[in-house]
Amino acid sequence: MFAEWYKPGCMLEYPLGGTGAIIDALVSGIKKFGGRIALRSHVEKILIENGRAVGVKLQSGQVSSRGYFSGK
Repeated sequence: MFAEWYKPGCMLEYPLGGTGAIIDALVSGIKKFGGRIALRSHVEKILIENGRAVGVKLQSGQVSSRGYFSGK
């Protein structure tokens, strides 16, 4: 991969605003479509109906059918 950098006409591309700009765009898109991000929320169970994920149950007992990203 790095050897490609030395070929004529090769360019290194990167996101404007750095990698944080990628996260900002993801968060913006999630919020735009009514999603919610719950940080430091532990998912106890992914709720499945008819073979499809339909929601999550958090360790706190809260249940939601909205999209979630979870992490520490």
